[in-house]
Amino acid sequence: MSGTLAKPQLRGFLAKRLKFHLIGATLCSLTGGLLFKIFYVDRRRRIHREFNA
Repeated sequence: MSGTLAKPQLRGFLAKRLKFHLIGATLCSLTGGLLFKIFYVDRRRRIHREFNA
């Protein structure tokens, strides 16, 4: 029942995890920036345009 455990694969592990997390962080920041522009900046521009018209 008790056998030897396989050694963990650590070579390149940090680079692989960093790549994964950098891609995720980039996607989250781009999504957040786009949503901010759509729902905040564009709305305020429209309100200012209507007020000044």
